[in-house]
Amino acid sequence: MDTKIIEGKTKRIEVLHDPSLVRIKTKDSLTANDAAIQADLPVAQDKTTQNCNVMFYLKKAGVPVAYKMRNDLTSFIAEKCEMIPIECVIRRRAFGSYLKREPSKTSGDIFDPLLTEFFHKN
Repeated sequence: MDTKIIEGKTKRIEVLHDPSLVRIKTKDSLTANDAAIQADLPVAQDKTTQNCNVMFYLKKAGVPVAYKMRNDLTSFIAEKCEMIPIECVIRRRAFGSYLKREPSKTSGDIFDPLLTEFFHKN
């Protein structure tokens, strides 16, 4: 029987019959500005496709990943592991928390090359 391990704003992680695996189920939810803005939109399928594609290519390139396979339109199977609490944000435009940290920039400024930021998820 499947049981929930943890649930956040955009994903739900569930235990499977095999205790070494989990199902990661994507929700129809988007967040912004450190979750100050949250919207329920039909995005789970696209977000799952994007994640599975990225993990597939990382795995193919020899990068160790927990990802095993896509489960259905809105979930995938992964090895049960402890998450490294790091978030990678790649920005094409200046919005949200970036503007709070960089008041000299204006909303919508375009980054060329793209801006990459890392944050500790606490």
